Amino acid sequence: MRKKYKDIKFLNIKFKKKIVNSYSKNIFHWLKFFLKKYIFVNKLLSVGYLNKHHSYFQKLDGDIMINSIFDYCDFIYSSKGIITTHHGQSHLSSAIKKQYNKKLKSICIIPRKYYDVHKREGMFVFDNVEYKII
Repeated sequence: MRKKYKDIKFLNIKFKKKIVNSYSKNIFHWLKFFLKKYIFVNKLLSVGYLNKHHSYFQKLDGDIMINSIFDYCDFIYSSKGIITTHHGQSHLSSAIKKQYNKKLKSICIIPRKYYDVHKREGMFVFDNVEYKII
């Protein structure tokens, strides 16, 4: 992406308030892993609140601190674009693009098996988002 958009500044998003604690592997994590790997192959499996959020910060051109969901929406709206994984920020950018900023470039990085299931089931794949399938 950095090669394609050389003239654009890339920023990490940091949230003032974290939404979850650090990741811990417990018995439910291992059960879910087993079910996904051996029983529900090529299926999506979401079990309650067992999915944890992870933070990964790459060395980019800078960071921006987000204080609230309102700040986040304003930031996405005023950006040239957003690159995300297939989570809420991808969906939020689609809504902002549709209603408020038609020029917003929304790019979502998603594994092939998740994209295929979502597309087939008609879930959370939006026409105004560019999907980069890995």
